[in-house]
Amino acid sequence: MAEEYKEPKDLGVKIGTKAEAFWQDTLRRLDVSILQYEESLIGEKVMRELANKRIAEEKEKFKK
Repeated sequence: MAEEYKEPKDLGVKIGTKAEAFWQDTLRRLDVSILQYEESLIGEKVMRELANKRIAEEKEKFKK
């Protein structure tokens, strides 16, 4: 029993120059890098808030 073969409409194959592939890869890497920096910045801002809180707590201990 043979099944009927149906070719998919989009094979996901992209054709372009080596230079285009280079720049597409560069763009993808930059997007990833920017996302990582943004996530890191969020974490550092949270740590900065915690550091300020801890500094204030230690100053209160010194006053007593």
